[in-house]
Amino acid sequence: ATALDVDPRSAAAHAVLGDVAFRKDWDWPRADAEFRRATELEPNDGHIRAPYAIFLVAMGRQEEGFAQIEKARELDPVSERTNAS
Repeated sequence: ATALDVDPRSAAAHAVLGDVAFRKDWDWPRADAEFRRATELEPNDGHIRAPYAIFLVAMGRQEEGFAQIEKARELDPVSERTNAS
């Protein structure tokens, strides 16, 4: 069983699927949908917003990406991953 079979509301699982769709499969619409779902399910998780921000900037959606990374930094200001992004 996959993580989403066990818990379809797992924000972490949706975020991982988004990252795989972005970095491995190059399936931009799916990546966007998975990242959006992850942030809907867990809006206060900076570790989900940081890779979404990278995806958005890579897609040429800089304003949205910068907004995501700023929100991630607000949520977790000491996160190395968020600050590196």
